[in-house]
Amino acid sequence: MDATSAPRRQRGFTVIELMIGAVVMLLLAATALPQIFDARARHRVASAAETLAGDLQKARWAAIDRGQPVYVTFGGQGESRCYAIATRPDCPCDGKADACVLKAARPQGLQWEVAQESFAFDPRLGGTSPGTVASFSLGRYAVRVDAEAVGHADVCASGAAMAGVKAC
Repeated sequence: MDATSAPRRQRGFTVIELMIGAVVMLLLAATALPQIFDARARHRVASAAETLAGDLQKARWAAIDRGQPVYVTFGGQGESRCYAIATRPDCPCDGKADACVLKAARPQGLQWEVAQESFAFDPRLGGTSPGTVASFSLGRYAVRVDAEAVGHADVCASGAAMAGVKAC
């Protein structure tokens, strides 16, 4: 046998090796997906509550800055539920242009309830009526936004424990 007719060793993977690799990858993906969806739900609930709390702080400062009450109003039902930061208590949050709306928002894909349909921030000290403003939930995660009498907004987890959110 001369060197030109000797069989050459092939480099690469066999079909069986590729299939075993694919099965291992699928098993890893199957174990990671539930955790990814769980983290996504946790993030959506916390994000909606933090956004509302931030908007409440902006409303408080707007009341102080403008020297007039600023109102937080909630409207809609179910998936069309929304809130508005406005200069009048009757301003809509449904996206229709209105000069009295400073900001309107519609948290999507969550269950949420409000304690009262409208409240105001006082222009002198930024205070408001204390208590729960809204509760957001998705799956086993639930978060509550509370307002203190001095106008500070506070976020706490009322459902399963959530990293970065204190328990209620």
